[in-house]
Amino acid sequence: RLKYNQLIEYKPSKSNEAEIWYTVTDCLEYGRQKSKRQPKKVIKASNFHLKIDPDELAKENNLDHRYIRIAYKFWKIWLEDNPKNRSILNANIEKWYNEIRMLVENDNEPFLRVVGVYKYFEKTSQKKAGFDTFWFRTIKSPSGLRKISKDGTPYIERIVDNVNDKIQASEAFYKEILEEEKQLSQPIHL
Repeated sequence: RLKYNQLIEYKPSKSNEAEIWYTVTDCLEYGRQKSKRQPKKVIKASNFHLKIDPDELAKENNLDHRYIRIAYKFWKIWLEDNPKNRSILNANIEKWYNEIRMLVENDNEPFLRVVGVYKYFEKTSQKKAGFDTFWFRTIKSPSGLRKISKDGTPYIERIVDNVNDKIQASEAFYKEILEEEKQLSQPIHL
């Protein structure tokens, strides 16, 4: 068993992926800026679909490569499980990237926890024994991780409870999470 201070909420995170899918190569239009505020960053692809390099996308758009990589990984496992789901098929890169970014930066969820949820969902999608399918079947986008239950608990907190139970039962699973985070955090080499 791992000590309490070794559970996900106390560790850092990182990971890497080789491809992202998109359908539209045109820049997204945001309308005219009438204020002096900095305009939003525009991602030069709108949906996951055709093969592109996530690192290239991150570099071209000055994005945090960890967030785009993990967004792609979530998309890929949900698509494999639901190949005909239109919401997943037409997932918007910018929205998914921003949901992951807000989860980490605004909601103060350590990136390692997000990676832990991804690895848990990956094992669930592979139908590995001992991994509860409820949350994997319920949530189909990063925005679902940010939802708040009726009792005021963010869904991610409930999922992380399952992740931590699995970590306590299997140190090997925890090592997989750490390795995934390390890969996701590797610098971009283009």
